[in-house]
Amino acid sequence: QQQQQQQQAPLAGHAESDTYAVLHVPAKLLARQLALLDTLVFRRIRPEELKDAAWTNRKHKRELAPNVLASVELFNHITLWVASECVQPASAKQRALIVTHFVKVSEALREMREFNMLKAIVAALQCTSVYRLGETWALVGKKHKQPLRVMMELLSEESNYALLRKAVAEAPLPCVPYLGVLLNDLALLEEAKSVSSMQKGGGGGGGGGGTSQQSAGGKSRNNAARQEALDQFRGFQSSRYGEEDALDMVVVGWLLSRKPMTEDSMYWQSCLRQPSNRKRSNSL
Repeated sequence: QQQQQQQQAPLAGHAESDTYAVLHVPAKLLARQLALLDTLVFRRIRPEELKDAAWTNRKHKRELAPNVLASVELFNHITLWVASECVQPASAKQRALIVTHFVKVSEALREMREFNMLKAIVAALQCTSVYRLGETWALVGKKHKQPLRVMMELLSEESNYALLRKAVAEAPLPCVPYLGVLLNDLALLEEAKSVSSMQKGGGGGGGGGGTSQQSAGGKSRNNAARQEALDQFRGFQSSRYGEEDALDMVVVGWLLSRKPMTEDSMYWQSCLRQPSNRKRSNSL
């Protein structure tokens, strides 16, 4: 506990606008707090919030899927915050230090199998505003670029997240999957169900028996796939990285109070830090 207080002390003295404060939070401590916070929200998602793509309902999504939206909003907040931290310093050297720090946080999250927050941070490092800063990336050491390349490949959308799906399927608990994959799968299944219902409703005569059997088979497969996805999700919800009282409210409060830039402001800042006429290819 004394060591934890010593780690928190430098953070307490920093103003909310102080970009460099993040460097005073050890990477493994920050990763653990992100995992605890994300898991707290993740575990609160109720099965009914995942039915009928409730989180996409424009009028009632807040009532139907509040915890799904809370998880998505936390993910987006962390992604924008990380990217904002990376573009704010005027010095390329300082930006490189912050990028390196977040690579270390990502490595710790990968070791913890916390794929949701891992995706949030790696997505930030890959966003245009950060990735275009070739002068910054040139100052990031090879020993940090290599694991980042591996994590980027793991999280790639190629073949419908094939590598990430394999890693999650083979991972022991605790493990938190990237929620975006599950939501996308469920949304596609819901869309397929709607299309099938429309075709069934608009069907005419002639050969109706075969069509009806095919429709029933498709519905059965759709339901089975949806149930399998939900069962897997419930299994991951038993993941714990510690009790809720392990949350460090100094660090978590600081994280949630950060005010990230908008994507437009971030890109403007990025161009200010490294104008296009000084463009240097990313050495990642």
